[in-house]
Amino acid sequence: MRQVFTMSIALTALIGCQTNIKTDVQDESTQKVMEAYQTVSPNTKGQFTVFDGTNSRVVESSQATVSQTGEILTRVLIPASYKTLPNGQRVLDPNSDANHPHSMGGEANFVFETIPGETETKTRIEKVSDHSTELIVLPPQYETVTETVVVQPQSVHYETTPAEFGWVDGEIPGSTTEFLTTPPVYETVVEPVVVQEASTELVTVPAQYTEYEGKRVLISPARTMERTVPSVTKMESRRVVKTPAATRERVVPNIIKDGKTYMPIKPAEITEKTIPAVTKQVTRRVIKTPASTIEKTIDEPLYRKITEVVSKTPDEYVVRDQDGQIVKRFANLDEFAKFKNNPYKRVSDSPVSTFSSDVDTASYSFTRQFVKRGQKPPKDSIRVEEMVNYFDYEYDLPENEEVPFKPSITIVPSPWNAETRLVHIGVQGFNASAQSPETRPDMNLVFLIDVSGSMNRPNKLPLLKKSFEPLIKQLGPDDKVSIVTYAGHAGVALEPTSGRDKQTIRDAINQLGASGSTAGAAGIQTAYALAAKNFDAEGTNRVILATDGDFNVGLSDIEALKSFISDKRDSGIYLSVLGFGRGNLKDHLMQALAQNGNGIAGYIDSLKEARKFYTQDMAKNMLPIANDLKLQVEFNPERISEYRLLGYETRALKREDFNNDKVDAGDVGQGHAVTAIYEVNPKGSSRAFVDPLRYGKEAMETDLNFVNEFGFLKIRYKKPGDATSKLITAPITDTSRFDALDIAPRSTRFAVAVAAYGLKLRGDNFMDGMSWDAVTDLALGSKGLDPYGHRAEFVDLTRSAKIMEN
Repeated sequence: MRQVFTMSIALTALIGCQTNIKTDVQDESTQKVMEAYQTVSPNTKGQFTVFDGTNSRVVESSQATVSQTGEILTRVLIPASYKTLPNGQRVLDPNSDANHPHSMGGEANFVFETIPGETETKTRIEKVSDHSTELIVLPPQYETVTETVVVQPQSVHYETTPAEFGWVDGEIPGSTTEFLTTPPVYETVVEPVVVQEASTELVTVPAQYTEYEGKRVLISPARTMERTVPSVTKMESRRVVKTPAATRERVVPNIIKDGKTYMPIKPAEITEKTIPAVTKQVTRRVIKTPASTIEKTIDEPLYRKITEVVSKTPDEYVVRDQDGQIVKRFANLDEFAKFKNNPYKRVSDSPVSTFSSDVDTASYSFTRQFVKRGQKPPKDSIRVEEMVNYFDYEYDLPENEEVPFKPSITIVPSPWNAETRLVHIGVQGFNASAQSPETRPDMNLVFLIDVSGSMNRPNKLPLLKKSFEPLIKQLGPDDKVSIVTYAGHAGVALEPTSGRDKQTIRDAINQLGASGSTAGAAGIQTAYALAAKNFDAEGTNRVILATDGDFNVGLSDIEALKSFISDKRDSGIYLSVLGFGRGNLKDHLMQALAQNGNGIAGYIDSLKEARKFYTQDMAKNMLPIANDLKLQVEFNPERISEYRLLGYETRALKREDFNNDKVDAGDVGQGHAVTAIYEVNPKGSSRAFVDPLRYGKEAMETDLNFVNEFGFLKIRYKKPGDATSKLITAPITDTSRFDALDIAPRSTRFAVAVAAYGLKLRGDNFMDGMSWDAVTDLALGSKGLDPYGHRAEFVDLTRSAKIMEN
């Protein structure tokens, strides 16, 4: 089904304007419209409508540029007459004379249209393993035990020896005390007695198979289900003490008669007597060995059938005039920073490599949706470092918070080039607190949400609203959540609300709707004002901007927006950016704004990704432990002749930036790990990627103390709020080297597999030596523990990438 968006576009040629307006598609109708506008003065001050790929938006300057492909498409004087359709689209009013294509100062009516590409359904058979397994259930084992049970508890009786009385001469006033005893009273009770304990039985659901193309294909794997077997009881009677034995006192006055007194000669005595308990022997069954399952290996290959919807042709975006003629075509409306893969460098020429850390994950989740559909992702959307850093690794943890980072280094043979080696560097951050509200710092979160008409897609605002639920469940009573929206105007959809009022937060989210254009408003100022109002000096304060790509949040000038965000960062309020949907994503702006705001740039393509961001990675994404984390590696020219850094092209720094604390760099949250991989060519290799300089110095005198070092790693970081950085160093030595990749740590092998995946997707020139099957095997062999299924999903992506390439 075609998705159509109507907007105001006038293809004008403003004579004398310095801005270059491209018109690479010019049919006869377009040329007529352009000729009609050539009398418009380019110097007229006023408002102008600029086409931005999804709608029209008003800007204040004739020199403003908004582009999906690096060019201004249209710019015309307004006012023009608009009307709003029931679905929220803002279109030109066809009944207005101001909107006639040939009216001076008016606008022509054009249509922006998305033409979905063709898809087809493919079925393939994939070998899961060389063996299959069956589950065998072992039932619980019981044993009979004999125990002594009490049928009448131990009790106490009291026996009284009464006092002896007699007549004594004289009148003696007074009294004496007598004791009266009451024996215990018993009653018989009937109670259930366990004769066999409750247990758990395991029920096996066998695997289901089918025959397809002569192969045994798995439909669903074998699994076990637990079934509780209740305890077995019988009713037993026993005597219990209803009223225990007791004594009471009675005062008896002395009797005086005829000058004599009748009184005790010998006092009364009480004797306590214990009656032992009555017991009997009973037998019952108890669990000796609980139920269990064992796997039985069947020496028969196991296959599965996979049905996929793959793309035959990509989506196409076109602009049509009022006659239905196409006047402009776009292959892609998403924008990414353009870059080339890092080249090889000779150590003798450039021995030091410096770059900013990057723990963003947007690239991995954005490209994932393409690969799953069998489509090639846009080349510049593939950033190797964000793919590698998407995953958790098993690096050693720092011992304390005083030194919050610990490096782990391994050197392994490259799986795609027998001549080169890979230097795998993992920098693990300290995890100061758990993710529960009781142990982590309190959060003051303000969501700035794009609710423009272009967000009205299932994978945009509806997904954004659903993705809040994992976060809501994580909120504690001292957390604060606010929501600011921006579209035609900015508004506060939710005043700062305690995390205990979860239903209030849900209600505010459910009421969000997408409509209208994304016009400039005070959205960003409002969001930061709310964050400042509820600033928590002991907690974390963050604005989270959620959008499909339009960043017209109140500051139309991007540099001014960056400066504004940087200033607020210095006050302790950070900014993260979450992207949704496709077709209008400004990825390069997401990266820039998040970096200026000491935050994360993420991309949410599914509820599973939302759960990862808000639940599994909560501490990493919300609770910072360091700012401006920079890495620098100096290679030893006696051991390494050439090197290249895999990824981090958009994070490169100058050598002198490393020690300059004014230079901004990446920011890291609690528990985050930063992974980087260098491909190095050892000195003396038979193949050089870069020719040596004719007049350069290829060697230098090296201290003999460094002969075992491949290089030297430096890590520089600031603690949040500090202006001065701290330094961590570690040599890269032979002790970190493994002679074969398959004996290297599992974390290294999986990271290398992910890096290879990213490089092959980008079409790296040096990856011909590693096939997609080899990437899959490396990832599968190093998958390890995978509680959330992210690594298993990656293995499937490598298989899908192979099909896509073929």
